[in-house]
Amino acid sequence: MPYLSAAPREMIAALALGCVFCSPACGNGGEVIGYRRTSIEAGSSEWEEPPTFADPEPITELCVDDAKDQDPTLTEDLLEIFFFSERDGNADLWTSRRESVEDPWNPPTAVEELNTSELEQNPSVSRDGLRIWFYSRREPKGIWYSERAKRSSSWETPVPISDPLFDADIIAPNLDDQELRVAVSTLDQELDTRDIEEAVRTSTSKPWSRLSPVEGLNGPMDESTPFLFDGGHVILMSSGRTGRGDLYWAWRKTLDSAVDTPILLQELSDESALDSHPWLAPDASVIFFGSARSGSTDLYMARRN
Repeated sequence: MPYLSAAPREMIAALALGCVFCSPACGNGGEVIGYRRTSIEAGSSEWEEPPTFADPEPITELCVDDAKDQDPTLTEDLLEIFFFSERDGNADLWTSRRESVEDPWNPPTAVEELNTSELEQNPSVSRDGLRIWFYSRREPKGIWYSERAKRSSSWETPVPISDPLFDADIIAPNLDDQELRVAVSTLDQELDTRDIEEAVRTSTSKPWSRLSPVEGLNGPMDESTPFLFDGGHVILMSSGRTGRGDLYWAWRKTLDSAVDTPILLQELSDESALDSHPWLAPDASVIFFGSARSGSTDLYMARRN
């Protein structure tokens, strides 16, 4: 069973977010690769301090005036982007492609097979572009999942995540590169703020652990829209600790240790506006995020210095 689309339909809901991941090299043979990562594996000290970036630039070909464009997520080759937009009067998922990383993006189109008349947002696409997770307010409200056989194919009918840990108050899913760790934004009912929590699994065919807060990361203000980098040793996020919502970088030596004090990404943040939903290229060469600094929430990018 190389992909969920090869499984009987009744199995998909039970396996969503616990899907089997097939190595791109396996081809039609469908050899299933099970990954393992120990909790004591040390992260690269290269990323203990964040890189610096040039001044952010709006991605003008993907944004429209007077409508929210937010939540960028890309494939590993940086040639396909998914995001959330309200340009048609509804909150839906949109996508665009380009021929090379130096080319402008093609005019975006709505991802009709994933959208409904309800809100869809917070997409997180796999590196190979064959699996996608997103938040939806359709019933049941929560995180939904879909896949496709190849990049040129349409998405399969999405299914809700069946695990009860993923409910209507849990948004903004992001998986690490091997899809063994997921970070989400949860609601702190007591403080009415957002926190970042994680779940893990030993292979992509195994169930997820219970969600638990990331030690040393959450505070009395909103901590949200996590992005896992360097196998989960780095967590990028939006935090309200210094403003309306700024971008931060948090590193941890091992995956079961507390993060160091999060570092503000000053060159990317605007203290007067909400900056959120960071997405960093695998080689850290470019970062994408959403910002309301123009007066309307738009998609931005910044290249690494």
